[in-house]
Order: sequence, then structure tokens, then C-alpha cells
Amino acid sequence: MNASVFIQFCMDKGPADGNVHNGALVVLMDQLHMNDSGKMMAPANSNAVKRHFWETVGESNCKTTEIKGPGRTDPLLKLRCRCPLMMTQNAAVASGQANGSWVLLGQVSVKRGEVLFVMRLVNGVKTRAFFALQGEESCGEA
Repeated sequence: MNASVFIQFCMDKGPADGNVHNGALVVLMDQLHMNDSGKMMAPANSNAVKRHFWETVGESNCKTTEIKGPGRTDPLLKLRCRCPLMMTQNAAVASGQANGSWVLLGQVSVKRGEVLFVMRLVNGVKTRAFFALQGEESCGEA
């Protein structure tokens, strides 16, 4: 989901009392390299460092290990209940869950023992977040 659309959704549909927005979720990239104090790209190894990055640094100050050559990717996956997603592999072709199919996000689960944390967005809205490796695979609704 586009960052400005996500922030607007959080502002429009979020709780007015400053509590955590339960209808939105941010999934953070695990393998992140960011500028250190000497402006050199260094791996962000601890969750505390990664969380600091997500709350205070822009995407122009990072790179992902998955991108080879020119280009960049958004290191955050911004989701809301029933947001449309495109499948990138076949899951259940007979029931319509095939590569390129549109599905709606139904639910996101984390692995047993993993814990979500609260992240404050630039507009002050608080949402739940976790790192990609903490997530459990599942499919949305076709």
C-alpha cells in the first residue's frame, strides 16, 4: 500500500484517543543495511536498531540485500484489513489462488512465541508492527 494512502487511512480510521490502530499493520524488512555514523552502509543487526530506523530514518538512507544493481524497494509493507494483494506464486490453483491473482488480506499471523510491537508513524498514529521473519505464511481470500 502506498505510504501516503496508508497514513491517510490510519488518520481517518484510527482511534481518536491515541490508542494503537488495530486495523493497520506494518511488516518490516529483516535484512536491512543503513547508513552508519560515517555514512557507510552497515547491516542493522538488532531489532532495536531496526526499530529506530523505521521510526526516524528515510528509505533513501537504506538498501536491502535483495536488490542487485540500480533500483530500490520500500523496506516496509503497509497493510490494512481487506487490502488487495497480488499473489506471487501458485497456492491453490483450482480455487483461484494462482500467481497474478488478486486476493484480499484476511488475517496476518506471527509464529508461535513471536510478539508484535507498537510503532509510531510520522503522523503520530500508533500501529502494530513485526519483522518479516516473525510472520507465518498464509493466503488471503480470493
